[in-house]
Amino acid sequence: MKVLIISHTCVVEEYRKRFFFLKKLYPEIELKVIVPDKWEEFGRWIKTKKNEIDKDYELKIKKPLRFFKKKPLLNVTYFYPLIINEIKSFNPDIVDIIEEPYSCITGYTVMLLKMFFPHVKICFFSAQNIYKKYPFPFSWIQSYVLKNSDFAFPCSSEVAEILKKQGYKKNYAVLPLGTDVEKFKCVREYNKTKLTVGFAGRLEKVKGIDILLEAICKDEFKNVDFKIAGVGSMEVEVKEKIKSYYNIELITDLKHEQMPEFYKNIDILLNTSVTQKNIKEQFGRVVVEAMAAGCIVITSNSGEPKNLVLDKTLIYNENSSEELSKKLETVINLILNQPEKYKELSINNIKHSQRNYSWEKVAQITFESYKTLIKVF
Repeated sequence: MKVLIISHTCVVEEYRKRFFFLKKLYPEIELKVIVPDKWEEFGRWIKTKKNEIDKDYELKIKKPLRFFKKKPLLNVTYFYPLIINEIKSFNPDIVDIIEEPYSCITGYTVMLLKMFFPHVKICFFSAQNIYKKYPFPFSWIQSYVLKNSDFAFPCSSEVAEILKKQGYKKNYAVLPLGTDVEKFKCVREYNKTKLTVGFAGRLEKVKGIDILLEAICKDEFKNVDFKIAGVGSMEVEVKEKIKSYYNIELITDLKHEQMPEFYKNIDILLNTSVTQKNIKEQFGRVVVEAMAAGCIVITSNSGEPKNLVLDKTLIYNENSSEELSKKLETVINLILNQPEKYKELSINNIKHSQRNYSWEKVAQITFESYKTLIKVF
């Protein structure tokens, strides 16, 4: 089985672990992965560098044609003019395009495949969980891709429903965004006398930072430490709001590789996403990472995070800071007064993340889906 993969997000080494585990668990697959030479991720431009995880498959770094240098148009308008040469030389059984169906690279590649390589099976990815009507040419591209592809990988059940509403009628498999859950394992203390509550995300309305501040800036939480990690347009507002609360720390320089230590030092993670007109939380990787570290996670009911958490009693109605405060108070009392229950919930979260969101699980879903496309195994 020969699979050609196209992805701009996989300039990030962490995200290429999906291919490392795919090859490790299913060595019969021959993989070629095409990624851009650089891309904007985490608010900065990242250059693609081959590493040890790339040794068992072919990583092809190519310079794409970019029409825009800022997101979101950056993500959906780039393409490789000579991608046909890569397809011809590799002669794949499957081309897996880890891009939205309305993006230029997806439409261009699918068109080439249908014209010159009609035997090749085509997969695409989607994280769009709000129904939208796109302007031309994106509307045309999406319609063409949905009609002419063979398989879809929506990252959630909500996304799958949106694809159906957009007109997709073929097979799909919900494929969560994988996480290196082992990296977040830590030794956790369950007999607590003082707690630390964390938030990690952009300081923006969509992340519910204003709801978070309303919920925690209260006298009843002054014996709890809070760590807010992130940057964004509301940074000044956050600093102003917390300046008289010495138990609330704002961290604006936390790097992705420092996240395991961040989760290790908090007991509860608050995910306060709020649905906006054109966007809502598409997955919620921080929720999975925190669970993998054994944190208790309280989340809003906006987007996918509500489906990620194991304990559904810890979901509150978005926009309700009062309900969030009550959930938080309940969890704090449980941890302080019932350490054995805290330990049970923590361990259950770890097992839940390992069972459902590990790179091994992503590899399994991917391979089983590929097998449905070509009957060679």
